Amino acid sequence: MIRHASLRTRLAVLYAGLAVIVLAISLLTVYEVARRDALNRVDSSLRADANKLGSRTEAAEHGSGQETNEQIVNAREAVGSGHLLALYDNQRVIASSAEAGDLIVAARRMGLFSGRERVATVTLPSGRFRVSAVPNDRGEYAVAAAPLQPVLESMEGLLNATLLAGAVGVLLTSVGAWFAARRGLQPLESITALANEVAPDAMGLRTGLDKGDEIGAVAAAIDRMLSRLETAFEAQKRFLEDASHELRTPLTIARGHLELISEGPDTTPEQRQQAIAVAIDEIDRMGRLVEGLLQLARASEIERLNIVPVIVEPLLLSIASQLSPVGDRAWSVAADGSLKVSADEDVLRQIVLNLARNADEHSPDGAPIELLAVRHGRLVDITVADRGTGIDQKLRDHVFDRFAHDGDGIGLGLAISQALAEVQSGTVALDDRPGGGTLATITLPAAP
Repeated sequence: MIRHASLRTRLAVLYAGLAVIVLAISLLTVYEVARRDALNRVDSSLRADANKLGSRTEAAEHGSGQETNEQIVNAREAVGSGHLLALYDNQRVIASSAEAGDLIVAARRMGLFSGRERVATVTLPSGRFRVSAVPNDRGEYAVAAAPLQPVLESMEGLLNATLLAGAVGVLLTSVGAWFAARRGLQPLESITALANEVAPDAMGLRTGLDKGDEIGAVAAAIDRMLSRLETAFEAQKRFLEDASHELRTPLTIARGHLELISEGPDTTPEQRQQAIAVAIDEIDRMGRLVEGLLQLARASEIERLNIVPVIVEPLLLSIASQLSPVGDRAWSVAADGSLKVSADEDVLRQIVLNLARNADEHSPDGAPIELLAVRHGRLVDITVADRGTGIDQKLRDHVFDRFAHDGDGIGLGLAISQALAEVQSGTVALDDRPGGGTLATITLPAAP
């Protein structure tokens, strides 16, 4: 069935079907125009002969000619076309050609003699005739008739030629459509072959098609998709390698200390206690690492976000109040009370908390930390400003990379914060603060 055929076959059949419809309409139109033109020529000739017959009989009646009516209607050469001629006065046939009598009877039954000039087709056992009746001032009708057989034969020949031309046109259109569809779909076949070759170890493949049409647009979109997939696969590969390395370290340390306890019978209680404490710390670190990885994976789940206008000042005051009891440090907030951002409030709170805790860990005891918010056009900057140790020069270009840290923590806080900001159409940036310290800035769209 057509629905199971290839796209090339379906397109060829569609084009052929459209060609059949267009050719059929065109050829039928040509045939009908030619038929009407032929009939119009016959009708014009019949009218001319009927008018000529009426003129000659009128001239004969007034004595300007010596011919009788019978002589006039039988002298075909006298009117030039050889049509069948007759004179009829609505009561009787005044004069007629030998073959015209039956036509007069049939024409009268059809109401052809109705007081005005008329042309009609009359059917007799001997064939079909075209009849023209032209009245004169004396109440008579000059009748001219001609058989339609020559016209019908001509039309039949035209119809046969039209059908033959249509069949040849449909055949040529179908063949042309097949090859055109084949040529047009070749790029899709190349794209299909490429897609079948794509694999995790062969992500560098590209279609290489540079066409300015719809297929070229599809190819360009596929190339962009392959580029994104290649980037994602590389990132995933690096992520798995880094994760396996980071997880292996605490596992190795915990295992070593636990083996020390189980295989060292001479260990003292203090050594056992120390080994257990180290193992617990490493297990806790591994738990934080796993939780950080889960947070990072969930950070791209855009559908779980609830983006609404969030008033910034109460949020920052709440975070400062939450962190104030931790340590001996002053937390201050500076923000316009009407300033709003478009964000998920819970996710924004998590980002600011991540940056605030990071500032707390890298600031000396008693050094104040400020939470600031300023609007710049359609954007709002929320900044955590500290007076800490600043950005490690070794990490400056990699601060947002996963597992990048200076020896403290697990190196996922900034990566998580950046991912959470990006899914809200925002960014996170770290800069040196004049006079020492760091400025961690979250930039988000301002709420209307």
